[in-house]
Amino acid sequence: MALSTQRASASFVSNESAPRWKYDVFLSFRGVDTRKGFVSHLYHELWECQGITTFFDDRELEGGTSIHLELPSAIKESHIAIVVLSPNYASSKWCLNELTTILQCMEASNTVLPVFYETDPSDVGNQRGTFAKAFDGHEKRFISTEDKMKVTQWREALKKVSKISGWHSKESKCERELIEKIVQSVWRKVQATFTLLDSSQKFVGVNFRLEQLSSLLAHDANDVRFIGITGMAGIGKTTLAKLVYDRIFHHFEVHSFLGNIREVSKKDRTLIGLQERLLSPMLKEKVKEIWDEECGIIFIKKCLRNKKVLLILDDVDDLKQPEVLAGNQSWFGMGSRIVITTRNEGLLVQHGIAASYKMRGLNDCEALELFSLNAFRKEQPEEEFLELTNHFLEYARGLPLVLKTLGSFLHTRGQDAWKSVLDNIHTVPNPTIFNTLKISYDGLEDMEKRVFLDVACFHKGKCMKQVIPILDNSFEISSSIMIDLLIEKSLLTIEKRVQYDNSAKYVIGMHDLIQEMAWTIVGQESKKPGLRSRLWLPDDIFHIFTTNTGTRAIEGIGLQLPEIEEVHWSCEAFSNMHGLRFLEFDNLIISSSPKFLSCSLRIIIWSWYPSKSLPPSFHPRFLTELRMRHSKLVRLWDGKEKIYRSYDRIVCPGKGIPEWFNNQTSGHALDVELPPQSCSSWMGIAFCVVFAQPKEILRLLQKQRENWQYLNTFEIEGFRIQCLPRTNCKQITRSTGSFKWPLVSEHLWIFYLPRKECLQEQFLFETSYTLGMNKRKVGLNVVKKCGARLVYEQDLKELKRTLEILRTYEYCKEAASSQSRSFDDKEHTRRRHKEDK
Repeated sequence: MALSTQRASASFVSNESAPRWKYDVFLSFRGVDTRKGFVSHLYHELWECQGITTFFDDRELEGGTSIHLELPSAIKESHIAIVVLSPNYASSKWCLNELTTILQCMEASNTVLPVFYETDPSDVGNQRGTFAKAFDGHEKRFISTEDKMKVTQWREALKKVSKISGWHSKESKCERELIEKIVQSVWRKVQATFTLLDSSQKFVGVNFRLEQLSSLLAHDANDVRFIGITGMAGIGKTTLAKLVYDRIFHHFEVHSFLGNIREVSKKDRTLIGLQERLLSPMLKEKVKEIWDEECGIIFIKKCLRNKKVLLILDDVDDLKQPEVLAGNQSWFGMGSRIVITTRNEGLLVQHGIAASYKMRGLNDCEALELFSLNAFRKEQPEEEFLELTNHFLEYARGLPLVLKTLGSFLHTRGQDAWKSVLDNIHTVPNPTIFNTLKISYDGLEDMEKRVFLDVACFHKGKCMKQVIPILDNSFEISSSIMIDLLIEKSLLTIEKRVQYDNSAKYVIGMHDLIQEMAWTIVGQESKKPGLRSRLWLPDDIFHIFTTNTGTRAIEGIGLQLPEIEEVHWSCEAFSNMHGLRFLEFDNLIISSSPKFLSCSLRIIIWSWYPSKSLPPSFHPRFLTELRMRHSKLVRLWDGKEKIYRSYDRIVCPGKGIPEWFNNQTSGHALDVELPPQSCSSWMGIAFCVVFAQPKEILRLLQKQRENWQYLNTFEIEGFRIQCLPRTNCKQITRSTGSFKWPLVSEHLWIFYLPRKECLQEQFLFETSYTLGMNKRKVGLNVVKKCGARLVYEQDLKELKRTLEILRTYEYCKEAASSQSRSFDDKEHTRRRHKEDK
């Protein structure tokens, strides 16, 4: 029983449809009294002036049609009945039969509107005056038992209709004023039944979505429910909400669809107008008494707290909007449903809405059907347009807005026009699509915009663990919350990707059209690439470096090529990029070396770096990440180097210990003469160690790759270098560096020990490594040279002043390990699968 109830509730919206009437109004009147006067003028105002479909007997009944068969059908197909009770109304048995049928069909829905024309309600209800005379005649003519029962029914019908609130002709100054009041009232009732969508239009892919939403609405539950509909711009949130409204509004005492709330509140700068729209059916003229939002809240609570309400708040983008229009469950009567559509999922959480439906794009079949309906006016494309259609479907990626916009634009156009649109689709964005998507961007805070544009231009498809530190360091913020907010606002996504070894990683993503919107925003900064904040297109970057047109406006450059390419650039373009903070070159071999790099750089990721050192003028006081895979870099600077950061561990490629470390020796042990304890300015020791990968490890790695069985059981995790006191190895370890295999070249490990940890003058650098689940082994010596320098107070001040240098996010993990090892393992796996087959 519970299961069947649940299924019935789940299919409620998808199977339900609002009643459709043939007529808005059925006019019941006595012809001899009012046909050529009052009723004729009323019909003219209703139908010919206001367009309200009205049943008027002498115009609607075809010749020869039996009146008593046609009238009941017309009454049942009408939404409202206007009963004009004139003096001779009761003398017609047809009128009395009409009235009886009208009350049977419409009394419960409160859509019977009496007009007491030249009569008094008490005379109608008690059958006095002309009504008494009419019934005397009926009782004389109708003498059978069945006829007498009918007369009794007529009396009861007149008694009921006399008690319904209506209009009195005697209280109006003139008939024109009376007719105006009737038409206004009818218009309000008819307008409340208007559907938001054209019922003749086909909506693709809505059935499944309606079923999902129906389960959240839970029609059978007698409680107050708030439901959210979320998703990116153009995904179909508003259309789905309108479909729900059209199908179920007739089940509610009060129903209102407040659309485009974002635009309305932005234009009016207040929500009073929306409050008035919600309350106008109940307050009517008194709605103007709402003078501010607080007053509107009071009226909403008072008017709706005991009513079953269906309220749709469409396109909400600010928390204040639901707070002022639909505060909480106590504002509404039992059975009420409040549906909120928004691009910002976090806004629903803030308002305490736990139940929400996340809109997804259309699947391939649905997308093809929607595009075809707009482009060809049928469900499948023309055969000769099939290939072109597939290109547009790939571009749209299931986004209904794009499918409808492009499909409608291409309708009746030839193949040449289709090809032209396709050629321009990435360079000349459709304004309707672009402006709709850009609304989400315009609603972001300044820092959210900067993070979003960086992700769109440089980091889409990268691992979250890799992107977060880059963004943190690029903007000196904690970017995790920014990423969360952009996800909530349907601008970013997190995608789970399973790798070849069945492990999972989470990458940052976004819809292709959202990314294209971001690119267009950056492109609109200037027609000249050198004056834009971000460069990611190969042609733009090539232009900058071949014409030397870099400027201070450039904040980031990212170029990742699928294959290695050698270019003959002049790196002089860097000399004008004083605002550059992010630089990434991958698979790019540049013929010349840079003589200048911006001191504002925070991130440098440059594979195949062409020089053995960084430019002498480069002062990396803000640099936090340096990755130079496959580079020629062997030292950081030419000449005397300075250590700029007192991090626990700094790792970078290099063969020589900088001269700044004035105490240097070969091997893995070092003696340091400590100053006397009375020397208060001595702060600690800075160490620099040169280490490389030993041949023994290379042989183990090769063995691992040659034997399939070792893949899971003989994994070499990495190695560790420990700084120990040489004279007493049982003392506590002073510093530890952990690294991953393999290393492409020799590296430097730089670290700092404060004075309190420097308890002896002899230091030993011991190497250990781990093979899979085995215990850590000691014996391999990877340290080739080591150096040290006593750090005094003046050195420490310099360290603090130029803090941001040389932290490398575990370069060994990134350098060749994440690239070449991953590639080798994949190739090995594929080869082994092939051999097994």
